[in-house]
Amino acid sequence: MHRVSFLLLFATAGAAVAAPRTPPPPPADPVVSDRDVVRVLAVDYEHETPRIKGDWKGAGDDASSTRRICLDSGAQTRERRVAVCTSPSATSAAAPSIDLFVLRAGATRRDPAQLRTRYRGISARGVDARMGDVGFLALGPADTGFVITRHDATAMPRRATLTLYAEISGELRDLLMLTSVVTNRGACMPATSRGCRKRLLELECTLQADASHVENGFYPLQLQVSGTRHGDDVERTIPIPRDAYGYRVSARDLRNRGCDVSD
Repeated sequence: MHRVSFLLLFATAGAAVAAPRTPPPPPADPVVSDRDVVRVLAVDYEHETPRIKGDWKGAGDDASSTRRICLDSGAQTRERRVAVCTSPSATSAAAPSIDLFVLRAGATRRDPAQLRTRYRGISARGVDARMGDVGFLALGPADTGFVITRHDATAMPRRATLTLYAEISGELRDLLMLTSVVTNRGACMPATSRGCRKRLLELECTLQADASHVENGFYPLQLQVSGTRHGDDVERTIPIPRDAYGYRVSARDLRNRGCDVSD
């Protein structure tokens, strides 16, 4: 009995030793955490206490202003994009502004994230960040741009202007500006009359990326134009190519076929 028990024990131990070991899971990719964002912003906004959610008070020349993170891509691997909106007090003559930040994750989870690039002091007059006028646009599998839209309702026709901010040669720059909405609705009465319809101008130009194609690491951009121009229905697409300096589109094309029309 002892010999049989010993052989069984030996066989069991041998099988345990020979059993394949499950390899440990690979380490998780480093991310830019909320703590990283607060730390980096605290350096950029000296003597202030930035917050991920809610307002914080400005300091120095901006002591009468409040700031808040009005756009945040969230904790992600490799990078994180954040926009900070500054609102002056009601009695201040200063204009509202927007600052854009791109943070880079460390090489490992223990490495602190660092500021990669920024764009400070963008005029936000005519921008309501809480209404979604500060947004993102995917420019490629590994690149995302900021889009800021300003509204001008003081003139006729009324307009909205879109500006695309993206990275070129390691710097965040304004690469494209165009009219995204133009309308003179209300300029003539009655709107149903033939003469008024001939004057009617109501166009919307939407900047889009075609994620089904990749060219040199980027998606092709296009401007989708729709609406009414001088009584004619409009539905067309304007391609916007990219080169080493940014995005190029003909000003004449935007005037004649897009939303940069004057009347």
